[in-house]
Amino acid sequence: MKMNTLKMTAMIAVAVTALLSSQTWAAPTYTGMLASDFDSGNSMGADGLLLGNNGWVNASQPLVLRWNVSFDGSLWHYEYTFNELELQGGLSHMILEVSDTLLASDIINPVYAFEGPAQYGPGDPSNPSIPGTVWGVKFDTQGAAGLAVLSFDSTRSPVWGDFYAKDGSVGGAAWNAWFTNPDTDPLFAPANGSIHSHILVPDSTVPPVPSPAAVLLGGMGTILVGWLRRNGIIA
Repeated sequence: MKMNTLKMTAMIAVAVTALLSSQTWAAPTYTGMLASDFDSGNSMGADGLLLGNNGWVNASQPLVLRWNVSFDGSLWHYEYTFNELELQGGLSHMILEVSDTLLASDIINPVYAFEGPAQYGPGDPSNPSIPGTVWGVKFDTQGAAGLAVLSFDSTRSPVWGDFYAKDGSVGGAAWNAWFTNPDTDPLFAPANGSIHSHILVPDSTVPPVPSPAAVLLGGMGTILVGWLRRNGIIA
């Protein structure tokens, strides 16, 4: 009877540890934004993490790019909201930097058609004022008037990268401030906010890292099971 009680207690302890470990892991979600100065052209001030030209960065209010990147356990969901105040012209297309290992098949359920991955840079008339060369995916937003929301899923986890957007109405363009300052993408882990005016884009295939508490509980569970087996309490 005593051994059965010990076995039952051990089994409950293992089950509770496993349950706590699974509940502690939380799917990550990251948010951030870039905003231009307003009524000041290309100057970098308190809001000047987004640069551009023509009517895109000297309106009465700033041009804003927001992003939300979340993980559902199997796919990453990327969502970019551009020109939320709807004061600037329509969006012709947006280029997101990606790694040279990303395939077109890694972009899943896109709300807009896209081309690439390919190299885009100065000299291409469809990308006026682009400040440098970037390997990326070009989403055709079809001159979306006012606010534009670009979204897609991917197996690729987020890293820091550049973006470029082209206005189809007033001929303007916009890009992140450190696109060429220099154009070296930060190697920091994904986080909320922005690092050196870069945004989160799909790139690497590294799986999400469980929270420290989950790692601790998982380790405790492994140690407990090993001890119980060595002492013949469970098989």
